Amino acid sequence: MAIIQVLSTAGILFALYFFLIRILGPEKVGLWSLILATSSVANLGGFGLAGGVVKFVSKYLALGDSTKAAACLETAAVSVAVLVAVFLTLLYPAFVWILEYLLPAESTALGISLLPYSLLSFLITATGAVFLSGLDGVQRIDIRSLVVSGSAAIHLFCAFLLVPKFDLIGLAYAQVIQSIAILLLASYFLRKILHELSILPIRWNKAMFREMFIYGLNFQMTSLVQVLFDPVTKALIGIFGGLAAVSYFEMANRLIMQCRALLVAANQVLVPVIASMYETKRSEISNVYVGSVRLLMYLTLPLYSAIGAAVPIVSEIWIGRDERLFVIFTAVLTVGWFFNNLTAPAYFGNLGSGHLRWNTLSHVLIGVLNAAIGLLLGYYLGPIGVVTGFAISLVAGGGLLLVKYHTENDIPLAHFVTSENRGLVIGCALAPPLTWSSYYLFKESIGLPFTILVCLVIFGGLILPVMWRHPLRQRLVTWFIEGFRSREAQGAE
Repeated sequence: MAIIQVLSTAGILFALYFFLIRILGPEKVGLWSLILATSSVANLGGFGLAGGVVKFVSKYLALGDSTKAAACLETAAVSVAVLVAVFLTLLYPAFVWILEYLLPAESTALGISLLPYSLLSFLITATGAVFLSGLDGVQRIDIRSLVVSGSAAIHLFCAFLLVPKFDLIGLAYAQVIQSIAILLLASYFLRKILHELSILPIRWNKAMFREMFIYGLNFQMTSLVQVLFDPVTKALIGIFGGLAAVSYFEMANRLIMQCRALLVAANQVLVPVIASMYETKRSEISNVYVGSVRLLMYLTLPLYSAIGAAVPIVSEIWIGRDERLFVIFTAVLTVGWFFNNLTAPAYFGNLGSGHLRWNTLSHVLIGVLNAAIGLLLGYYLGPIGVVTGFAISLVAGGGLLLVKYHTENDIPLAHFVTSENRGLVIGCALAPPLTWSSYYLFKESIGLPFTILVCLVIFGGLILPVMWRHPLRQRLVTWFIEGFRSREAQGAE
């Protein structure tokens, strides 16, 4: 289901930006991206409550108390909706001031007119995120994937319908409709599984709120630091490179994040699993982590190698030309996100066990370094320097988390560099430079379609044989078949 979600949302994302770049232009796409980034400051208003839902729902279900699990969800949903609404109302003048500072004079009026739609969308999405986390907590990430994919398809359809008629305001309408779809679909399917959940969540439990609030303080610190991450990066790119550069960063980062979502989803199941094991089988957690690391390396190396290899071809098809900024942004971000992605099992393992200190400190380091290095390199190198600082911060923050997790749990870092991955590492390292060379060497002489074919042959020849011979290949197929049969059996019952 994670694969289906990634493939479907990646296709939808490709179609959406292919459409928007040609209808609206990169400047307007960058404007909307900057407004959404500014609105994301509202993450602070949720006090990390949605992030804690996974752990507490999993905990109560593991203890056999589904009534408390439902009460936990309703308390979180009510709290997030009220707190975020109040937060957005109080900070609205500050959002207007920020946009007046960041946007060019000719775009300021349009940007401010779009802000209420962005904030409304964020409020609905924040409430819907509670129910998405609830689906994670009941270990139905397959349904979560369907909700995310379905809402993305609704967004695409609405954008196709509304943008040609209403211009950028049509994209804002589509965003609000997508948020409503997430909330309604996630809450509907969760009620089908957790029958104690009310149709209209109005129950609020003070003791549960206090418990989730204390746990969520670490998530709140993460939200605070994220204000120094994506929004600051886009603001710096806008200052040093303009709105068009912001749109190319948005496209590059979204491309990688969609592919990364496959690996994140595969590791996100660790949260409810480890939350349950922490109550009953704590000694087995290390074995689960090591198995997750092995699987992560087998999937991460070829995935990021494929992204890096395909960058100029993606630019040619997606944007309509070999756009230098997009290509460089994507190449730099691929390196940064690859190393950061290696921390996924440790990150979600900490979420499951409730030991969030190093997750939080990792986010703090990423946020601080991103702002500081991005400002410094942006001044000298422009938007490329800002994105380079973004990537450096990802590597540094991820490295801190990884080292501390392995040290505290007495797990050797050698699990990331085992002999079974040697051939895969070599092939994945060689593939991007060889495909790039082939692209620039043959594009003019044999045309783009045949050049793509040559690049595919080179990449496949380097990667597929070593993946086929890898010890995990057969085991992965077996896991998939057994999991599918198990889900079919549950459905039959």
